[in-house]
Amino acid sequence: MHSTEFWIPAFCICGAVQCIFLSFCFVWPIGDKSYAQRWLALFLFLLGIRMLKSVLYLFEGAKLSLPLMNLGFAAHLGAASALYLYFLIHRRSGSIPRFEVVLHLLPPIAITLASPWLHLQSFWYLGGYHCLLIASVIYWAWAVKLFFDIRRERVQVFQQKKQWWISVLAGTGIFFLAYFSNYVLGVLPYAQAPFFYSFAVFCMGYSAWRNFANINSTDEPQPQKKYRNLSLTKTEMEQGKMIILRALEQDQLFLEPDCSLQQLSERTQIPSHVLSLILNQHLNTNFTTLINSYRIETACHLLLRPDRQHYTIAAIAFEAGFSSLSVFNRHFRAQKGMTPSAFRKKNLS
Repeated sequence: MHSTEFWIPAFCICGAVQCIFLSFCFVWPIGDKSYAQRWLALFLFLLGIRMLKSVLYLFEGAKLSLPLMNLGFAAHLGAASALYLYFLIHRRSGSIPRFEVVLHLLPPIAITLASPWLHLQSFWYLGGYHCLLIASVIYWAWAVKLFFDIRRERVQVFQQKKQWWISVLAGTGIFFLAYFSNYVLGVLPYAQAPFFYSFAVFCMGYSAWRNFANINSTDEPQPQKKYRNLSLTKTEMEQGKMIILRALEQDQLFLEPDCSLQQLSERTQIPSHVLSLILNQHLNTNFTTLINSYRIETACHLLLRPDRQHYTIAAIAFEAGFSSLSVFNRHFRAQKGMTPSAFRKKNLS
């Protein structure tokens, strides 16, 4: 056996083991982990499974058992969709509807369930593998788009996790493009692809260890140690709620595009972690959702005002406190079930 025939598979196995080990680090203990971290763990676990399948194929070739072959293909597509969902959770600052999760995970699950019947010659080599690789690259491109959306819309979260996100997108970009370049473009030999994506995975793992604290941090500011066991009476909760609503409804703090939890804290003289506690436990919401709901209601009022009929939708969005038209359109549709233009047309007809 040539040295390259040993070292490249060994290198790839180490990368796969690293991914699987990291996946367990991000979910144990599971009670302390966020929804986003569990998707990150699933992404890393499936990435490791895909790499192990590639190593086995280097040794066995077409003799590799059909279930293992298809498990690797399912893990490939599943890793891509899990990466997308991981970034989508951060973009929406919350959980994802179950039907949407099922929609994205259904193809890899279907591949797994149909593994006894999906043969190389009769399915994968007849376009199935092309579709899988193209879909994976598309998922990665969507994740990149979400990365830039988060940079624009959630600056504090972006700055906290930026270094890790850049490394994970760069690493997975090399990973998915290596397979794509080999099979679809035919420019990278299959035996060399594991070296490139294993190196990328090692770099991604190094970044994970360096940024482990930031990756594990939640999107909301965390209480200081002396407030970890903070509890407020019903009267204190109600008083805090009235102060918050007065700052939003009378002072209209939400009209400021850069409105933040820290600004609300300074305006109300309530510590930010106490604000978060009141919003979560007493108002059953979070800061971002509350601010955007006020902005949407303001936009609805502006859309129907006679002296604003000549305003464009973008002008209304900016006047209501949004700094991005796309963000405004997405939140408006989610809250009102229609576009701003349709809302204006329906209520003015």
